[in-house]
Amino acid sequence: ALGTLFIGANLVSGLIGYQGLNLVAEARPTHLVYLAVLVAPQALGDTAVEHALLHDHAAAVVTSRAATSDPGAIAQAAAVGVPIVNGGAGSRIGDLSLIVPVNDLKLGRQAIAAAIGSPVNVYVPQNTINAVDLAWAAMHHQSVVPAHIVPPARTSAAIAGGAVVEVAAPHATTTGVLSLLSQLGALLGRRHLRAEPVSDLARAPEVSA
Repeated sequence: ALGTLFIGANLVSGLIGYQGLNLVAEARPTHLVYLAVLVAPQALGDTAVEHALLHDHAAAVVTSRAATSDPGAIAQAAAVGVPIVNGGAGSRIGDLSLIVPVNDLKLGRQAIAAAIGSPVNVYVPQNTINAVDLAWAAMHHQSVVPAHIVPPARTSAAIAGGAVVEVAAPHATTTGVLSLLSQLGALLGRRHLRAEPVSDLARAPEVSA
């Protein structure tokens, strides 16, 4: 019975999380794309990749697994101004999050804070958000930004005015990431769109605890 109740609560949470939480209320301008990129920490720690992310106005999605495996790379990217957002624990379990009561948001946030020395209050779920995450986000004034997660090959179809897009390339080499970001910048230019990091959608938290 408790399991059924938890799953039911998670289904409701998933619907709420799909709309986001603690986001700015303004309508999304049609000339903007809100952008995030998930890459390996080794690539994220590369100076050229960091400059490309800043040039493309893209946030970096960082998971607990990435922050733990190479905290120096995450800290370096944050230090030069790359917007860092919380990608949770780092396991893509999909709809299993509806039956597994893991606080994905908290795990990611703690690992990132340990790496960069300050809290990150923007969460971009990599799985269906569950009741544990949603309750924790509400209590701690976290912004939940649901993004359309696509692999590099499907980026062109996802990029449109007002869209919130995460390009997931966790296995790409540094050279591959640089090529991806260059193509992404060119695509935005051809479509007369401008990117902003997904973190720009977040409402400033009242509390960062």
